[in-house]
Amino acid sequence: MVSIAVLDDGIFIDCRKVMKKVTEYLFVDEYGKILPAEKIGCQTVTHGGLCAYIIQDVFSDVEFTSIRILNKEGRGKAEHLAAALNWCLDRNYEIIHMSLTTNSYYDYVLLKPIVSRLISKKRILVSSLSNEQVVSYPAAFPGVFAAFMDNSGFLKDSALGVFYSHGINKDFVMVHYQKTFYTDTGEICELKGANSFAAAVLSGGLAQIIQNKRTGSEVTDYISDLRKTGRIQEGRLIRIRPGGCSRTIPVVRIENDEEVLGWIKGFFENKGYEVAAFCGSGSNIGIPLSFYLENEKTIEESFFENMETIYSPDMIILGGDLEKYPVKAEVECLVCLENHFLTLKWKNGKQDCFKNKDEALSFLELRLQEDVSECS
Repeated sequence: MVSIAVLDDGIFIDCRKVMKKVTEYLFVDEYGKILPAEKIGCQTVTHGGLCAYIIQDVFSDVEFTSIRILNKEGRGKAEHLAAALNWCLDRNYEIIHMSLTTNSYYDYVLLKPIVSRLISKKRILVSSLSNEQVVSYPAAFPGVFAAFMDNSGFLKDSALGVFYSHGINKDFVMVHYQKTFYTDTGEICELKGANSFAAAVLSGGLAQIIQNKRTGSEVTDYISDLRKTGRIQEGRLIRIRPGGCSRTIPVVRIENDEEVLGWIKGFFENKGYEVAAFCGSGSNIGIPLSFYLENEKTIEESFFENMETIYSPDMIILGGDLEKYPVKAEVECLVCLENHFLTLKWKNGKQDCFKNKDEALSFLELRLQEDVSECS
């Protein structure tokens, strides 16, 4: 019997052969504590329930611990995922399954040391890639078994293959899996397409190896063995998805001055605004631009659209070298420090100069508020 912790929205499904394998129900509360969760009736099919179904469909000799960290909409906080992973450090789960993903830089920084500790303790972590095939975490961390569904037909009749991603230098398991089944109450469930389900197939396959070998160390050869028998594809995962929505938040550009970036970021945050600040890779003030711009350094409109989706800020502040990171999108204001004057250069060609920093930032706030109200 292989023990699997499923970090999801809870395992609930009208399927007795799945539910009888759940030995413990837990959830992470708002303070990050792991507490017993009530076993509610199976009037609904959860995402975690579908993943558990697939895992036991691939390999049945498993038992599950359900750790609920996501809400009914499938959303959650990275702090709750971190709490659940920390809790797993001292438990002997043979697989930690995560059909979830994030591409927030702050989540990356929070999760990386915890994931590294688990891997150093020879734990098997399985995660799905973003459905948009964007570099995402925990899947893209070294040592994490990661999977996505092949919806292109590349695998043809093969169930599994390997995708090697240049740039992050990592093998991902490609999965071909489709299944329709009925719950015990006659509800039809179709399982196809989603990378969450690909990760579940991978967890089931790894569970079978663990059961056969009864040692986690030999599982590390899984992908290299798969390379010998399965189809192999190489390519590059994108860092941000292509644009497709309109941007509604203002962007302020700083002319390569980290101090000014810090002034503006601190001013607006102290006023209660949510600020997403981006800068060159050597700064500690904002998110490194290199986290999202790997080779192509031109900042397009799609960059801002992605950041609005990921961080939901009230404004974006963009630092970094103007020549190294040219912008091909509309910027509301370029802020420069020239001869001890803060100069605000607006998109309409006008500019305002201030000797007093606070006056300049208050004027910037007022103008940005006017621009937002005009657009709404």
